[in-house]
Amino acid sequence: MGFVGQLNLGFRGHLRWDYAVRKVIEKQSEENNVATINSEADKRKTGNSEIDKALGRYSDNDYKVRLSAIHTLGKIPDPSVVPTLICALKDDADIIRKNAAYYLGEIKDVCAVEPLIEALKDSDSVVRQNSATSLGNIRDVRAIEPLINHLLHSQDKYVIFALASFGDAAEEHINSALNTAINTGNEEIQNRLLTALSLIKDKKG
Repeated sequence: MGFVGQLNLGFRGHLRWDYAVRKVIEKQSEENNVATINSEADKRKTGNSEIDKALGRYSDNDYKVRLSAIHTLGKIPDPSVVPTLICALKDDADIIRKNAAYYLGEIKDVCAVEPLIEALKDSDSVVRQNSATSLGNIRDVRAIEPLINHLLHSQDKYVIFALASFGDAAEEHINSALNTAINTGNEEIQNRLLTALSLIKDKKG
């Protein structure tokens, strides 16, 4: 075999080797993709199973069992847990209402806005505080006027920080309420509203 023939043979051998290597890499890649897909599916199954179990526990008569269910559901960022957390805002146990209000603000689902606005009327101050804070976290503009109204008719000063979370979106509403407070001579309300405006200004830098 001549020199050219040897080169051709070597070249064809190199191509066969390169082809074989590519096939092995492709197969490994496919296997890795399948493994990843299966892993994600397993996680979803586990998550769904965990949600189902927690939903079942929330129907228990023992408030401690229900509270455990709320803690589990509140740490799962899945829309399917929101209706139960909303329902928990009406639970007889205030500790459950407190946690439900908190977790809804962590999940930030807009479906919780109206129920959280309603929870601003709760008899428990911590439930009201968590509801206001969660509304500030969600930042749905539907909550601005109810928060201002709550600020005008309660001693719950934490509402100031919830309002400030809305930034520019709340500024016009706060100024309008401030003008009314100035006209009525209510200095305490004026100070609260001015504090909210100051916090918004600070956030702007």
